[in-house]
Amino acid sequence: MIVRSKLPGIFTQGLHLFKMGKDGNKEAIPNKMKNVRFMPGVNEIADADWEECKTHKVVQHHTEKGDLIEQDNRPIQKRSEKLAVTLVKDTFDVELLTKWHEDDSRPEVRKAISVQLKECTLSDEDRKMLKGEQPEE
Repeated sequence: MIVRSKLPGIFTQGLHLFKMGKDGNKEAIPNKMKNVRFMPGVNEIADADWEECKTHKVVQHHTEKGDLIEQDNRPIQKRSEKLAVTLVKDTFDVELLTKWHEDDSRPEVRKAISVQLKECTLSDEDRKMLKGEQPEE
Protein backbone atom coordinates (compact mmCIF):
# COMPACT_ATOMS: atom_id res chain seq x y z
CA MET A 1 0.00 0.00 0.00
CA ILE A 2 1.28 3.47 -0.82
CA VAL A 3 0.69 5.93 2.03
CA ARG A 4 1.77 9.55 1.68
CA SER A 5 2.77 11.29 4.90
CA LYS A 6 2.54 15.06 5.28
CA LEU A 7 3.91 14.83 8.82
CA PRO A 8 7.12 16.85 9.29
CA GLY A 9 9.13 14.01 10.82
CA ILE A 10 9.31 10.25 11.04
CA PHE A 11 6.25 8.75 12.70
CA THR A 12 6.38 5.18 14.02
CA GLN A 13 3.32 3.12 14.87
CA GLY A 14 3.81 -0.03 16.93
CA LEU A 15 1.81 -3.05 15.89
CA HIS A 16 1.24 -5.97 18.23
CA LEU A 17 2.32 -9.31 16.88
CA PHE A 18 -0.36 -11.98 17.18
CA LYS A 19 -0.61 -15.74 17.39
CA MET A 20 -3.62 -17.97 17.06
CA GLY A 21 -4.98 -19.03 20.42
CA LYS A 22 -6.25 -22.52 21.21
CA ASP A 23 -9.81 -21.23 20.77
CA GLY A 24 -9.00 -20.03 17.23
CA ASN A 25 -8.93 -16.33 18.15
CA LYS A 26 -5.95 -14.01 17.74
CA GLU A 27 -3.96 -13.31 20.89
CA ALA A 28 -1.37 -10.54 21.21
CA ILE A 29 2.11 -11.85 21.99
CA PRO A 30 3.18 -9.96 25.14
CA ASN A 31 6.00 -7.45 24.60
CA LYS A 32 6.32 -8.29 20.92
CA MET A 33 5.67 -5.42 18.59
CA LYS A 34 6.50 -4.60 15.02
CA ASN A 35 7.05 -0.96 14.13
CA VAL A 36 5.73 0.60 10.95
CA ARG A 37 7.65 3.72 10.00
CA PHE A 38 6.08 6.63 8.14
CA MET A 39 8.67 8.96 6.68
CA PRO A 40 7.70 12.33 5.22
CA GLY A 41 6.53 11.78 1.65
CA VAL A 42 5.73 8.45 0.02
CA ASN A 43 5.83 5.21 2.03
CA GLU A 44 5.24 1.64 0.87
CA ILE A 45 3.63 -0.46 3.61
CA ALA A 46 2.48 -4.07 3.50
CA ASP A 47 -1.29 -4.21 3.06
CA ALA A 48 -1.81 -6.27 6.24
CA ASP A 49 0.29 -3.81 8.28
CA TRP A 50 -1.64 -0.84 6.88
CA GLU A 51 -4.96 -2.52 7.71
CA GLU A 52 -3.83 -2.95 11.30
CA CYS A 53 -2.36 0.57 11.48
CA LYS A 54 -5.72 2.01 10.46
CA THR A 55 -7.30 0.58 13.62
CA HIS A 56 -5.05 2.69 15.89
CA LYS A 57 -6.46 5.98 17.15
CA VAL A 58 -3.30 7.98 16.41
CA VAL A 59 -3.24 6.79 12.79
CA GLN A 60 -6.99 7.44 12.47
CA HIS A 61 -6.44 10.98 13.78
CA HIS A 62 -3.65 11.68 11.27
CA THR A 63 -5.69 10.12 8.45
CA GLU A 64 -8.73 12.28 9.30
CA LYS A 65 -6.52 15.41 9.41
CA GLY A 66 -5.08 14.53 6.01
CA ASP A 67 -1.57 13.99 7.38
CA LEU A 68 -1.56 10.35 6.23
CA ILE A 69 -3.13 9.73 2.82
CA GLU A 70 -3.88 6.21 1.63
CA GLN A 71 -3.31 5.91 -2.09
CA ASP A 72 -3.31 2.42 -3.58
CA ASN A 73 -1.23 -0.69 -3.78
CA ARG A 74 -0.32 -0.79 -7.47
CA PRO A 75 3.42 -1.35 -7.96
CA ILE A 76 5.32 1.59 -9.42
CA GLN A 77 5.82 -0.10 -12.78
CA LYS A 78 2.00 -0.38 -13.16
CA ARG A 79 1.53 3.39 -12.80
CA SER A 80 1.77 5.94 -15.59
CA GLU A 81 5.28 7.26 -16.15
CA LYS A 82 4.20 10.75 -15.06
CA LEU A 83 2.67 9.49 -11.78
CA ALA A 84 5.66 7.23 -11.11
CA VAL A 85 8.07 10.17 -11.48
CA THR A 86 5.87 12.28 -9.18
CA LEU A 87 5.93 9.54 -6.53
CA VAL A 88 9.70 9.20 -6.85
CA LYS A 89 10.24 12.94 -6.30
CA ASP A 90 8.28 12.70 -3.03
CA THR A 91 10.11 9.61 -1.72
CA PHE A 92 13.01 9.87 0.74
CA ASP A 93 13.39 6.19 1.68
CA VAL A 94 16.63 4.98 0.07
CA GLU A 95 15.64 1.30 0.35
CA LEU A 96 12.32 1.93 -1.38
CA LEU A 97 13.94 4.00 -4.14
CA THR A 98 16.53 1.26 -4.68
CA LYS A 99 13.78 -1.37 -4.88
CA TRP A 100 11.85 0.74 -7.39
CA HIS A 101 15.02 1.20 -9.46
CA GLU A 102 15.29 -2.59 -9.72
CA ASP A 103 11.56 -3.04 -10.47
CA ASP A 104 10.97 -0.34 -13.08
CA SER A 105 12.80 -0.43 -16.41
CA ARG A 106 11.40 2.81 -17.92
CA PRO A 107 14.28 5.23 -18.62
CA GLU A 108 12.54 8.39 -17.33
CA VAL A 109 11.50 6.70 -14.08
CA ARG A 110 14.96 5.23 -13.52
CA LYS A 111 16.52 8.65 -14.18
CA ALA A 112 14.18 10.29 -11.63
CA ILE A 113 15.06 7.57 -9.11
CA SER A 114 18.80 8.08 -9.66
CA VAL A 115 18.42 11.84 -9.14
CA GLN A 116 16.35 11.31 -5.98
CA LEU A 117 18.83 8.78 -4.59
CA LYS A 118 21.61 11.37 -4.99
CA GLU A 119 19.45 13.90 -3.11
CA CYS A 120 18.82 11.41 -0.29
CA THR A 121 22.38 10.19 0.07
CA LEU A 122 24.94 12.19 2.02
CA SER A 123 28.44 12.62 0.68
CA ASP A 124 31.42 11.60 2.83
CA GLU A 125 32.11 15.32 3.41
CA ASP A 126 28.52 15.90 4.61
CA ARG A 127 28.79 12.92 7.00
CA LYS A 128 32.00 14.34 8.50
CA MET A 129 30.39 17.74 9.01
CA LEU A 130 27.42 16.14 10.79
CA LYS A 131 29.85 14.37 13.13
CA GLY A 132 31.54 17.69 13.86
CA GLU A 133 34.69 16.83 11.94
CA GLN A 134 36.42 19.33 9.70
CA PRO A 135 36.19 18.65 5.94
CA GLU A 136 39.44 17.88 4.17
CA GLU A 137 40.94 20.68 2.10
